Amino acid sequence: MNQLTDFATRYAAAWSSQNPASLASFYAENGSLTVNTGAPSVGRAAIAATAQGFMTAFPDMVVKMDQVGREGGHTIFRWTWTGTNTGPGGTGKSVRISGYEEWTIGADGLIAESKGHFDEAEYQRQLKSGAPSARDACDPATAARGKFAASGITAMNETLLSRVLAGDKEAIEAFGESDNCVVVDWRAGLPEILEAITPFVRSDYLRVERRAEAGYLVRAGTRDPQILDFPPRTRQEELFVAVNRALLPDFELRQYTPVDGDGYALFLAPPTVWKSIELSHPQATERYFLSVERLAAYWRKGYFARLFSKP
Repeated sequence: MNQLTDFATRYAAAWSSQNPASLASFYAENGSLTVNTGAPSVGRAAIAATAQGFMTAFPDMVVKMDQVGREGGHTIFRWTWTGTNTGPGGTGKSVRISGYEEWTIGADGLIAESKGHFDEAEYQRQLKSGAPSARDACDPATAARGKFAASGITAMNETLLSRVLAGDKEAIEAFGESDNCVVVDWRAGLPEILEAITPFVRSDYLRVERRAEAGYLVRAGTRDPQILDFPPRTRQEELFVAVNRALLPDFELRQYTPVDGDGYALFLAPPTVWKSIELSHPQATERYFLSVERLAAYWRKGYFARLFSKP
């Protein structure tokens, strides 16, 4: 276990400990924690108070580390949180939510800043109705129906997806069409990619404005807008990565690999759906759906390196 993985594992255990001071100790003295669009909690006392709020509301809460790694200039800590809302005024319902934190690590090895993200709409739904059952969580079609509806997806053929994961050749061939996937021509730039995504999300979710200076201002859901601006010759695969970061934690794009032609088919789904199909059909997910980060990393390689490797 490397140092970063060990740190993240212990951090997850601190969230699960019912000891808010233990969680706050992973932060620098003036470190900050922001949860979705809330105001930042600055300083260990404020961070402990934020953690105490979650721990009181969910006395049995457990945070499990899913993955940790460096992306760009930050460290991304991906997690799954389970618990039962039996604290004061709670609904008594169980929740199971996946999300991530974007860390800036200081010179002292502690967290200087953490920006946490999870699907607020799905969280509120589970507080009222409970987490999906274990059976539903392992069935991609059932999981997709509830999670897609809660997250605002407007187009998805659950039956066809199930057939793809089962290896049905006819379904595999049909799934890459524009009814199911974000289809972009190889010449498409950032505005065309964003335009291709809009039919798959609710009308008020994705707002795009052309900036007077350069680039685009992209607001996904209720999060702060992001500026996406790239030189003219930026590879399309790098644009996919940037768009993906703007969409997370609500949605994630992955390349649908059976489509082979002058462009890409990209499947858009909430991370909770990706997790459920990875658990139920790990080999099919690996075979048919490629993360855009891996796709971009492949195209960063030189010509001869690509000849002797694959994404």
